[in-house]
Amino acid sequence: MQTDTRAVVEFFSLVTVLTVPLWILGASIDSQLLPGLPIAALAVVCPALAAVILSLKSGGRRAVWGLLARAFDFRTAGWRLLLVGLANPILFSAAFLTSRSLGADLPDPVFTVSHVMMLTGLFLVTAALEEIGWTGYALGRLQARLGPLTAGLVLGAFCVVWHYPALVQVGHAAEWIAWWSVWSLAARVVIVWFYNWTGASVFAAVLYHALSNVCWQLYPINGSLFDPRISGLITFAFAAVLSIYFFQRHSRAGAHFRRHGGGR
Repeated sequence: MQTDTRAVVEFFSLVTVLTVPLWILGASIDSQLLPGLPIAALAVVCPALAAVILSLKSGGRRAVWGLLARAFDFRTAGWRLLLVGLANPILFSAAFLTSRSLGADLPDPVFTVSHVMMLTGLFLVTAALEEIGWTGYALGRLQARLGPLTAGLVLGAFCVVWHYPALVQVGHAAEWIAWWSVWSLAARVVIVWFYNWTGASVFAAVLYHALSNVCWQLYPINGSLFDPRISGLITFAFAAVLSIYFFQRHSRAGAHFRRHGGGR
């Protein structure tokens, strides 16, 4: 257990050290890679890079190849990937319709199939770079120590704070960032439950992460009208429902195990 904790602390520390130069670069260059994505967003490579460095240190090349291969373990999840893939389109559609029903003046989203495909390909790559580190390297170690929900909250809290410099650099206000934090933290909890539900599939985490970015970019006017308040509350509710469901399922499985003599 102590080894797992030390490995996660080393991972978080190394990610931070690797990211600092990109935060500084982003603060120095007033341009964006995509609407809402500053130069500092290039830090998506840092979680994977940190995980590779630490895996190479502890287990050599075999550990590195094993880590990288997990980003493409879609066969592990099987048909459940369909539900993982549908989650964000449903959540974002619900948030969009809720905002309109509350009086928000939102135009219809405008996009083409080719644009969606381009964004999906791009964000699958960037999500894989992040999730190789967050899910492939850190999550299992955190879960072994803390359990799934607490591990998701701890990992989510680090991811949220790690994104703050980039969010500030594109001019988001403190209130917007606060609500974005609720959304992002809830999304991380969802990812943890989906990861476990799909048989520890890192690709499931990649898919959910990538499609959340695609849906955000498809919001009207290149994502600029995305409201993290509504999405944050809806995703928080979804995370809460998943948490209750999986805790109850775990409790039922434990009771069944004990009734049939598994505790002897």
